[in-house]
Amino acid sequence: MLKQDTQPFDGRKLALLGIALLLVFIAWIPLYNWIPNIWDSQNMDASGATIPQAILSTVFWLAVLALLFALSRMAGGLLDGWNTNELVTMAVLAVVFAVIFNLWSALTSGPLKAFSDGLGPWSSLLDGVWFIPGFLIPYIIRKPGAALLGEGVAGFLSFLLGSPWGFMGAAIAGLTQGIGAEVPFAATNWRRYDLLTMLTSGLISTIASFVFVYPMWNAGYAPEYNAISFIANLIGVEVIGVGGSILLANALKNTGVLNRFAIVRDDKSKVA
Repeated sequence: MLKQDTQPFDGRKLALLGIALLLVFIAWIPLYNWIPNIWDSQNMDASGATIPQAILSTVFWLAVLALLFALSRMAGGLLDGWNTNELVTMAVLAVVFAVIFNLWSALTSGPLKAFSDGLGPWSSLLDGVWFIPGFLIPYIIRKPGAALLGEGVAGFLSFLLGSPWGFMGAAIAGLTQGIGAEVPFAATNWRRYDLLTMLTSGLISTIASFVFVYPMWNAGYAPEYNAISFIANLIGVEVIGVGGSILLANALKNTGVLNRFAIVRDDKSKVA
């Protein structure tokens, strides 16, 4: 039996993880806006951040990742119990979605640009595509770290493949979305992947993503615009990201290609 299925759930350490992430997310916006005061630069990267902001922001979010891994290890075995087949499948899906991400960028900045611009803040409905690996991969594999790795690796590979959003807008954005998506699964000790848990994962991932992008892209908009944008983003994440992931995974399960994964084993155990 896998380690994460037998270890006791440590709610205190998980609470520490949640509080720590909440604090760094709260600190992110004033820190980002303070950076130009100590290191001025007019040079911008592809995400619209100044070079100092991009450098220090990268360090900041890598520190968040280190904190996540450290506290998750304390809470009980992030990445323990993964087998080679699961790691390879995660990597393959991450590559596939990295390509999809860049194709989606080309579509939304090309043929769909006029349509997207016409939606105003409701254009965030289309953003659910960016979140799919953070739900699809954990829904199939059901192991600690699947959401974080799925979304984070896809975002990083998207950057390497030439994402127009740059390192901050692709790699680090994927990391933050993955962090948010992972937390609700961790809260169940990676035992529950029902609709409520998946929807909660979508909510927390959307919040984490919104906090990350706010100072770079949204700070100049009116509060009403940002409120609508967040609601639209949440709807897109829940419908396209979560709903699409569940439908796709179940369709693949029916073909038999997922017979070696937890999504099938869990169903068999319920029947038994």
